[in-house]
Amino acid sequence: MIVTFKSGKQRLVGDLEKAGKQLIIISHGLSSNRKHLFLTYLARQFNKAGYSTLRFDYTGRGDSQGDYSDGVITKYVQDLNNAIKLAKKHSKSIGLIGHSLGAAVSLLCAEEPAVRAVISLSGVYDPPSTIRAYLNSGLIRKIQAIRFGDNFFKDLLNHDFKSAVRGLSKPLLIVNGDRDNIVTQDQAIQMYEAANEPKKLDIIKDCGHNYWKLNQLKQVTNLAIDWFNKYLQP
Repeated sequence: MIVTFKSGKQRLVGDLEKAGKQLIIISHGLSSNRKHLFLTYLARQFNKAGYSTLRFDYTGRGDSQGDYSDGVITKYVQDLNNAIKLAKKHSKSIGLIGHSLGAAVSLLCAEEPAVRAVISLSGVYDPPSTIRAYLNSGLIRKIQAIRFGDNFFKDLLNHDFKSAVRGLSKPLLIVNGDRDNIVTQDQAIQMYEAANEPKKLDIIKDCGHNYWKLNQLKQVTNLAIDWFNKYLQP
C-alpha cells in the first residue's frame, strides 16, 4: 500500500507491504527511485520469504516532494531516519538494505536500536574515488552531476562513511560486482576489512554497478534473505 510521511518540509512517498513481524527498509541509489526494477524484485522476494518491506523515494526523487538538487546526503539521512520512525510503528525488528548511495546512507543510520542487520549493495565507502569514477563513466553521468549541483558533492565529503563502518555494531553483509566501475570491489574489500564481526563479503562475478541480469538478481536476493534469516529476529 502507498504510504506518505514527513521529513522536514517535504512529504515522502513509499510502498509498505506487510508480510511478517520483521520489516526491511529498501533504499535506492542517487539517481534512482523506489520503483527501480531491482528494488521491486527484492521487495517481492522478501515478502514471499515472510518479511514486510518499506520502499520509499528520497527527497527530490520519484513521487516525493523536493527539488532534485535537495537530495544531499544530510537530507537523505534525515529521510531514512524518518522512514525508520514509520517502520517502528509496524515492527520492532528492522533490517536495512540499500544500493549504492542508499547503502551508504543506511550505514549512517544503522545504530538506531530497532535496526538489527544491514546489507550494503555496491555501497559507497570512499566518496572521493566514487566521485572520480562517476564523472569518468560517461557523458550521461556528467550531465547528471551538473543536475545534482555543487552542494551535493560538498555535502558528500562532509560525511565519514569509514568511521560509520568502523563503529557499526550490527551484522553487515557487503555485496559488490567485480565489474563495478562506479563503486569498485576494492571499496567493498576495504569496507569489509574495516567492519566488525559479524560480517560477510560476496563479490558477484561479471556484474557491474546495477544487478540487471536475472541470475544476478536471484543471487543477491538469496544472499540477502539468508542474511536476514540469520540476524533479523522477531
